[in-house]
Formats: sequence, structure tokens, C-alpha cells
Amino acid sequence: MSNQNTEGSAAKRKLQGRKGRRHVVLVGPLEDLSELSVELMRRPSEVVIDGVFSSSASWQVPEGMALKGSPSELRSYLADGNQVDDVYFILGSLGGEETRSLYGMCQQSGVRCLAVPPGVGALRRRMQASQVGDAVVLSLCREPFSRWYNRLLKRCLDVLLSLLFLLTLFPLIYVVVAVLTKWKHRGSVFRVQRVCGMDGRVLHCLTFRYPMRRWLERTPLVMSVFRGDLSLVGPRPFQPGQEVNYRQAVNRYTERCWTKPGLTGWAQLQGLGDETDEGGRLEVRVREDVWYVEHWTLLLDLGILLRAAFRR
Repeated sequence: MSNQNTEGSAAKRKLQGRKGRRHVVLVGPLEDLSELSVELMRRPSEVVIDGVFSSSASWQVPEGMALKGSPSELRSYLADGNQVDDVYFILGSLGGEETRSLYGMCQQSGVRCLAVPPGVGALRRRMQASQVGDAVVLSLCREPFSRWYNRLLKRCLDVLLSLLFLLTLFPLIYVVVAVLTKWKHRGSVFRVQRVCGMDGRVLHCLTFRYPMRRWLERTPLVMSVFRGDLSLVGPRPFQPGQEVNYRQAVNRYTERCWTKPGLTGWAQLQGLGDETDEGGRLEVRVREDVWYVEHWTLLLDLGILLRAAFRR
């Protein structure tokens, strides 16, 4: 009879949860639950926090939440027929046997059990979970370029568009610039420019020597895109010698180096193409570069290229 009552109450909780807000309880150290509770309380139309089960008292329970007791009292709370749809618990706050017991109890009660890594809320970053065998690994930021198919898609776009440009418009541009250079200045049409590539590697790229509009002067860089040293879209490369200083001075600078530098990029569209640090612009530029690296999609690259092409 008791088993039938438990199954019936579980089914009832599930049905009620689908119709309205999800009722959740939090389990673990209060200081580790603070960030999660704040985020859940921002969704009052979706979630209601019915209680917290914790043995620590180093953090004050926010208004509107109730401390129900220690984690060991959760079993009796569920057994009493209280409506609970989700249980969030901090990984490591319970022993291995307690964790298995909590999961089994939630399974029997028809409650969804969700594990939360400790301490990650304080980092205030969007993380990416992956698995190594049965072990779960958290990356402290999203890394679309860690997946080979994303790198392949980006490379295919670079090769296709750079080859199209080199076979059509570039020969015409080269002829005009070469005639002007020989007529006005004589000497070589190209000059070699040194820039920092992916992971700080120094690259030798060609640009036009004759002074002209900056975008026109940089068109030979498309050859470096086709060769694979640069990308059409990416963080703007810095000059060699500046890399070490920027790594030390600017937070998260290393993350912008997880992809190839680009001829144009997200930061440039925000008006942050220069290398000055006036008013903290350099740190803002790096932050925009990191945003691009974390949120990359093929559509984002195409959108940036279109906006850059029609930008005044």
C-alpha cells in the first residue's frame, strides 16, 4: 500500500509540475548555493524554491527561502508528500554513499536530481561540460574551436572566400597598385609585415607598400588566409613584442589566442580596432575578442563579414 501511495504522489507531483512553476529544493553548503539561488529566484514564473537543506551556517538564507534542515532530513521531507520537482545538490558536499542514496531516493519519488559543481558560481563564466569516459570535466569557458568540425567549417569558409577573391578582384587590384608604385616610388610592390599569430607565433605577411586606404593596403593579407596563417574573421593580431605585456596586463588575454587572428572581427565592428589602452579600451577589446571566441558560429562569421563589407 505504501509503495502505491508513493508512486501516486510522485505522479501527482509530476503532473502539477508540468502545469505551473517547478518546485525545487537546494542541498549543500549555503555559500556554494548562493549564486544558484540568485539565478533561480530571477525566474519566479518558472521556479519556486521551497527550501534549503544545509549543515553550514556561514551564509544567510535569502528572503523568501526557508532553511528546512540538514541534508539528512531531505528523505523525510520527500516521504511526507511535499511537492518537489527538482533537487539541486552541490557535488562533494555529500559522501559517496549519501550521494547514491540521494539519487536513489529522487528516482523512487519521481524527482529530477541535478548536480552542481562547487565554487563555480563565483567565477561568473559560462562553462562547457564534456565527458572523459564516465568522468565529467568542466571547461571554465565555452570552446567551440576545441571541436574539430567547427575548425573545419571555419577553415572551409576561409579557403572558399579567399580563393574566390584571389582569382577575381585581387589581380585587378594588384595591377593598379603595381603601376602606381612603379610610377611614384619605384621599388617593391609589397612589404613584409610581422604580426603575432595563433598562440603568439610570429607570422610574416605581405601588404602593399604604396600608401593608400588601409583596407586596400591590407588586401594581400588574403594570401595569408588562403595559406592558413590568418583567418578572414578573428581577433585583430598584435605586433610582436606586445604579446607578453598584454598577457600579463589584460585578464583572459590568452583565451583570445585560441583561434587564428583575422582581417576583421567582432571587436573591430564595435570600434575597438586600435591598440591604445586609453580609458581601458584594450581590456574592452580583449573582452569582445573573448566573447567572439566563446560564441563562434559560422553564421556569426558570415554576419561579421557582411557588416564589415558594407561598413562606411
